[in-house]
Amino acid sequence: MHEYTITYKIGDGTKKKVIYEAVSKSAAKSLALDDGLHVVSINENFKLSGLDRFLAKNFPSVVRLRKKTILVFFTQLFFLLEAEVNLVSALKSMKRGAKDNKYRKFLSAAYKGISEGKQLSDLLTPNFGFEPEIQMQIQSGERSGNLVSAIKTIIDRLERESKTKSAVAKQMAYPVVVIIIMIGVVYYILTNVVPSLTDILTETGGELPQITIALINISTFAEAYGLQILGGIIVFVFVLLYFKRKEFTGYYIDKVFLKLPLFGEINMLTALTRYFYVASNMLAGEIPLINALEIAAKSVSNKYMKKELGKFPLDIKSQGTSLDILMANFNPTSTYSDLVNTGLTTGKIEEIFEKLSQESLEKSDAKVKTLTTMMEPVITIVLGGVVALIVFSLFIPMFAVLDSM
Repeated sequence: MHEYTITYKIGDGTKKKVIYEAVSKSAAKSLALDDGLHVVSINENFKLSGLDRFLAKNFPSVVRLRKKTILVFFTQLFFLLEAEVNLVSALKSMKRGAKDNKYRKFLSAAYKGISEGKQLSDLLTPNFGFEPEIQMQIQSGERSGNLVSAIKTIIDRLERESKTKSAVAKQMAYPVVVIIIMIGVVYYILTNVVPSLTDILTETGGELPQITIALINISTFAEAYGLQILGGIIVFVFVLLYFKRKEFTGYYIDKVFLKLPLFGEINMLTALTRYFYVASNMLAGEIPLINALEIAAKSVSNKYMKKELGKFPLDIKSQGTSLDILMANFNPTSTYSDLVNTGLTTGKIEEIFEKLSQESLEKSDAKVKTLTTMMEPVITIVLGGVVALIVFSLFIPMFAVLDSM
């Protein structure tokens, strides 16, 4: 089978494109004509299957669907199923309208699988970027006959996570931009302004103050090694991110991140927000508590917390330890254990998990706002102080020269 992009006209003369899979160009045209399209042109889509296989093996994230695309998929599927379009027809319609190659490839695989009698949950694999909890929720919806409801729950969670991530990014954007500008300004002063003024100062032949000599030495060092240091920092960041993705080294790196002042608490609250929310969704899908906790732990990105939270189901099954006691041992300073105990006692653990997720989210947002509020004046003071120190170091000997004249 080959892919063909067919350009067609609608009533007002506007041209649109749709994609068909067929054995030949003429077969693709016949399919389009059968659908009542006014065909203008047909072009075959060529694929580098060897390159795709190489990327899938060595760089899985390159061929996986983005979170935004997964949200689009479930949103489109939800509206079509709610309009009582059957699953096969829905996927066929979505596949023809997909423009992104990775998304279209997934839809083709899903359409083929459903046509062969497979369940949708069997096709939402990690290879395409779908997390285990999504598979479980869809599976639960298929078993209960509430697939549309399960998809709506997934959409709500993905939208919530997207909004949270976007809000954090917006709050952190200003401090990050200011820090980058500050580093650039200081680097420019040290490598361009200071050297030109140094020549003037040394020509006078007078003795330079220690602070000015120190500034000249720093300027000389920055001029000689500044770019190498910047390159080293970039390499270090990439190496750190690489090892952070590994299971063994990532565990210790994430553990260190949790101990950072303020940043560590934000990381923990973010992980707990997702943990409790996924656990609540799993319980809503009538998945047993032990299984819900296992899936929720796997959904956490912080590898240290994933491992620690993953011990809860094992301890409950093997030692009979109550969940509220485990939660108290995990985070002694929080009130989570009291609320979990209430949920277990009253049989409303699903609602308690949802409440804890919302509480963790609100605390995380408050911490991020506090962090950005603290960073802005600190950055301004540091930038002003550095520039003032440089100016002061340069003008002291200048004033000395003027006094001696």
